[in-house]
Amino acid sequence: MVTTFILMGAATFSIASLALAGWLLWLGARWARIPDVSFRRALLAMTIVGVLAVACRFLLSAGEFEQRLPVLAWTIALGELFLVWMIIQRVFRTSFGRAILAWLPTLAGAVILLLVALLAFRPYVLEAYSMPTNGMAPTILGDHLKTRCPSCGSTMIVPFVSSLHDASETLGICEGCLQTATVRPLDGKPVSGDRILVVKFLEPKRWDLIAFKWPEEPTVEYVKRLVGLPGEEIAIRDGELMIDGKAAKKPPEIAALTYVADPFPEGKATWGPVRLADDEYFVLGDFSRSSMDSRNWHRGAEGHPPYAVPASHIVGVLTHIYWPISRWRSFR
Repeated sequence: MVTTFILMGAATFSIASLALAGWLLWLGARWARIPDVSFRRALLAMTIVGVLAVACRFLLSAGEFEQRLPVLAWTIALGELFLVWMIIQRVFRTSFGRAILAWLPTLAGAVILLLVALLAFRPYVLEAYSMPTNGMAPTILGDHLKTRCPSCGSTMIVPFVSSLHDASETLGICEGCLQTATVRPLDGKPVSGDRILVVKFLEPKRWDLIAFKWPEEPTVEYVKRLVGLPGEEIAIRDGELMIDGKAAKKPPEIAALTYVADPFPEGKATWGPVRLADDEYFVLGDFSRSSMDSRNWHRGAEGHPPYAVPASHIVGVLTHIYWPISRWRSFR
């Protein structure tokens, strides 16, 4: 249902954007005094430009030039702009200078779409994030390296932190058996983290992945798994999440996960119990031995204990991994 809504919304937004860009290009062509320019021809030009823009975004994202080779990224962007002007010149059969003049009004469309995204779409509907850390691994990945799991032989995710290369060992979590193990620091090129979509209007449910404002510093946003609901008593005992005194039944995809009571350093066997207020939630990371979550925050939001995420701090529900394509996944 959510996937259908996102796809339909994206299609509607794309069609509206294309129509607006075509209309502005048609106005620009008339302003530039280019003869015999119809709206249909302007729409054709902007369709070709749109396909080019998607291809360039794909190239930049796949190659991660923005982070690794910013000069090359800027070169590609300037080359894309030059190609846009050439496309308009060819479609309108005019001079290069008049093509640039005709293109200028389309910048107003870009500003309009940006304002719609920033003032309406992003705050209330949908927002994209890049995952920087691995507290939710292997479900959601930040920058990481891969090795073989010593327990089952599947792929083990090892968080990439440059300082870990000076350590004698580091911690990883297996994608297959979901067990953790210490390994020697790995060399090699890190794999970039997942890019995710968070829907703002969904009601969060237990086991959802949610984005929220960190109670200690609300300008920072985290993504964790929602496990405790308002009014419930929460504890961790012998690797199990306890809700109102009973072990919680985890979803099948994380059934093998165990929760440690205190990961920094691991030592205690139990955590809690604590009682959530009517507007409070409790969150945990799937990579329990390497996650900053409700178990180990030091300060709470105003009027709330350190372990609680107030309802007012919840940003939205994570519904999809959209990049890389090989990691595409729907959670709702």
